[in-house]
Amino acid sequence: QLVTIRPQLTGVICFLLFLNLVNLRRKLTLLQLGSLSALMVFWANAHGSFAIAPVILIIALSGHVFDVLRIHRRRETPLSQSIHFLRSDRFVLRSLGVLGIIFITTFINPYGWRLWVEVLTFGKSPNLYDLIEWMPLWKTPKQGTVFLLSGFALLAIFLVRQYRLRLQLWLPVFALTVQVIRVSRYFVWWSPMIVKAVIPDWRLAERWKRYSRVYAYLERGLNYSLPGGMIGVGIASGIALSMTPWSDAMFRGESWSPRSSYAYSTPIEVAKPLIELAPESLMFNTMEWGDWLIWESEGTLPVFVNSHVHSIKEEVWRDYMAFLRQSDGWKERWDSYSFTVAVIQYQRHRKLADSLAEDPEWVEIYKKRGAIIFVFEPTGETNNSDDRP
Repeated sequence: QLVTIRPQLTGVICFLLFLNLVNLRRKLTLLQLGSLSALMVFWANAHGSFAIAPVILIIALSGHVFDVLRIHRRRETPLSQSIHFLRSDRFVLRSLGVLGIIFITTFINPYGWRLWVEVLTFGKSPNLYDLIEWMPLWKTPKQGTVFLLSGFALLAIFLVRQYRLRLQLWLPVFALTVQVIRVSRYFVWWSPMIVKAVIPDWRLAERWKRYSRVYAYLERGLNYSLPGGMIGVGIASGIALSMTPWSDAMFRGESWSPRSSYAYSTPIEVAKPLIELAPESLMFNTMEWGDWLIWESEGTLPVFVNSHVHSIKEEVWRDYMAFLRQSDGWKERWDSYSFTVAVIQYQRHRKLADSLAEDPEWVEIYKKRGAIIFVFEPTGETNNSDDRP
């Protein structure tokens, strides 16, 4: 889903920090409460996904209430006594306190309570559902495969472990499972909740002792916290490094720099020749690169669209999708915008790039790392290759 570096990554990090800070089985210290408040203020001002925190907490609280009522029912406790017990239940009181902190701190933003209105109505824009992360799960084969394999793994855990479900942990997972099937975007919130639900009851390794020595070796290694931790961090870092553009740059023999480490997934390098061209009329660009081109050019480039898809007029977005999909009549729509420059991410939008390459009025002047720049020349005259930026 995250084909380029974008604010949602900040939202994911904040969500993980939130899950680690909020342990309602124990009394929250002043440091934890202060950290939680600071986190929610930052999150609300960084990305709209902050709304997932209170939603998850409310669902977990509902699951806890069901767990308590279920236990009391087995003990044949009257319902009135069960409700009275919940009024003084520490988990319930702490959850309500944390919910209060969340709602108060998220109002500390330039828009106040109106930010909540915007976040809650954000998903109503029809433009969003052309993006892969807003599509149903069955329309995203790779994510659907991971989801299916995860389901089989969880089923195996349930069959071997045979423990009773704690709805406090699993109700958020079930709720997010329904949302993932409807909108695959929720995959990034579903995955951490699976881990949080499985880990507390992860005694499956105890049974592995009978069948394998793996557990013994693992336990022995982890007893040495410093070496074990360093080895774990080293392995994780190596795996992460192998998947980053940094490793690609090293294998190519190129010098590494902070800018080059994310230049493969962002249009940082292509912004320079675009700025040199200084287009005065509308410039076509792919949605994933719009924000980066605005940032790199300090707002001087007249970009067509950006990742704020919900703010784009519906008819403009329909035209944009027609360009990418090469739908019937796309060329007439294209000509109606009077583009003079087009920058295209070739790997993802090859059809449009190939169509412009075959058009004599569009001349390719730049091609590097999957980015192609075309300029409009009505006379069909081509630029000298030495003049290419």
